[in-house]
Order: sequence, then C-alpha cells, then structure tokens
Amino acid sequence: MASLIVELGRFGIEPRHLRVMKAAADREAGLVDQVVAPSGGTGTRRPEPTRRPGRRSWRGSR
Repeated sequence: MASLIVELGRFGIEPRHLRVMKAAADREAGLVDQVVAPSGGTGTRRPEPTRRPGRRSWRGSR
C-alpha cells in the first residue's frame, strides 16, 4: 500500500486528494444503487391506503 501511495505522489496525488476521490466515488455508487435497486416498497413514496375488511367506505355509510 505504501508503495502505491509513493507512486501516486510522483504524479502529485496526495492522501488528501484520495479522500475527495473516495467521497465522489461513494456518491456515484449511491446513485447507481438507487437506479439499479428494485422498487419494491423501499422508496420514500407512501403506500396507498387500504380498506380494512368489515368497514364501509364513506360513500356506503348511508
């Protein structure tokens, strides 16, 4: 690992630059996960309300 850091240092890339690159890569990976992930109810949308059995709707109460 240290030899890799020395090699990158020859191109002017320091550990502080690697932190920024990692953060950017994590953000992009998060975007890809959102696109690829199945939308099986884990999103932020609210589920449609369902009627409970045995209850009448407001239209049928008369």
